[in-house]
Amino acid sequence: MANSDKRWREIEDSIRQVLLRDWDPIGVRDLSPDEYDGYIQPIYWMLMKARSEDEIAKFLHDAKTKDIGLFDWFGGRRNRRIARKLLALDVRGDE
Repeated sequence: MANSDKRWREIEDSIRQVLLRDWDPIGVRDLSPDEYDGYIQPIYWMLMKARSEDEIAKFLHDAKTKDIGLFDWFGGRRNRRIARKLLALDVRGDE
């Protein structure tokens, strides 16, 4: 169990880092490193279900525009680039 908890924390942190470093729509990476933690679980499940780049990009767009309430000026290409980074993460559990 301890190994799976450790692995989950690693996966969680890797998703968090992409959200903070690459997405960060409200610019809080240095002020509130847990600001986007509510998006980690849904993104994790999308990655586990091998969702497409477009589906993850749409999730990021919807999170920014509907949840956070910001206009997504450059969302299309940028969200797809971030989705590719998320899809490249190893989210498999202990093997």
